Amino acid sequence: VQQPLRLLPRRGTHVKSNIVKSKGRALPISLGAIAGGLALTAAIVHLTTPRPAALVARSAFKHRRHGKPDDLAQYSLKVQMRSDIDYQSAFSRGAMDVYCPIGEPDHAYPVVFWLHGGGYVGGDKHDAATFCTMLASRGFTVVNVDYAQAPEFCYPTPVLQLGEAYRYVAAHADRLGADMGRVAFGGDSTGGQIAGQFVNIQVNPEYAQLVSIPASVEDPASIKAAVFFCTPFNMRRFDYLSNRDGVPAASPVPMVGRLAWSYFENRLWRSSDEVRLAGLLDTANEDFPPTYLTDSASFSFVPQAAEMISKLKLLDVEVLGYLPGTELGGGKDAAQVRRGLPHNYQYDMKLPQAFRNFELASSFLRDHLR
Repeated sequence: VQQPLRLLPRRGTHVKSNIVKSKGRALPISLGAIAGGLALTAAIVHLTTPRPAALVARSAFKHRRHGKPDDLAQYSLKVQMRSDIDYQSAFSRGAMDVYCPIGEPDHAYPVVFWLHGGGYVGGDKHDAATFCTMLASRGFTVVNVDYAQAPEFCYPTPVLQLGEAYRYVAAHADRLGADMGRVAFGGDSTGGQIAGQFVNIQVNPEYAQLVSIPASVEDPASIKAAVFFCTPFNMRRFDYLSNRDGVPAASPVPMVGRLAWSYFENRLWRSSDEVRLAGLLDTANEDFPPTYLTDSASFSFVPQAAEMISKLKLLDVEVLGYLPGTELGGGKDAAQVRRGLPHNYQYDMKLPQAFRNFELASSFLRDHLR
């Protein structure tokens, strides 16, 4: 990573003074030069590295708060959670939380692997803790996976780590209450993109060769479903987000584009083959598993979700989509509700649409993993 230019001299270095005396006071005469230097430095940083933007976004993700259901305790009483299990990753942040129903001793439950979002640069498995608890209470072993983040680690590190997590759970299935013959993968936002690409590698050998990532799942038929919450499916339009009224973007959002630059390590990421291949809209085929997906209304990827639904139907892949923002219709009241459904709305369990999404997703998984 290139280092920013030094604006201050090293200690002990003689620098010619750039001031004049006026009535006993020292006055600067080069404020314009200093401002110009700062502007030049900012421009160089802006053009040569996405790191500052990535770190700012990472900090913002730390302050996210999600509404919890009033009866969360009723879900929690049905679930036991093992936290921070080291899945023996070759990379950083290789920990996962496993949520399992409290039931019969040594009983194996169908498994749902879940990846949190965070623009590839932030977020944490704890963001999905409430959802994973609620889902496990419905009879699933839920594996909530953390993974390394950009800019320190780039593509395809998280995809490889999901393979590591899968292999760890498979090796310890008895202890973790996991039935590896009935498995689903999912995630929110960029976590959904990572999970979707991983699934595509498992079910499509030609695609696995294209991206040069070997499959981790020995029996692709064991993957019964995929679940996506507010996920980008066309990575070349990753930075095209709808506005607060749910209107599809006409132009990219520069800050969001820098997150893709950070993850794919390519300033011209939009035109790269890696980015094109990372999107399911360009690569999913008829072997993709049954899919549930949802998206919100504002600051998200609703047009991509609609396109993905259409594509899977054309491929004759079973798909269930829930797009609450588009189901509201017109009118002032609908517009107000739409503004209250931001990206990753599904984790705010104070919203009736979020609870509706949970019921639909959990029922979809139950139907396909039973």
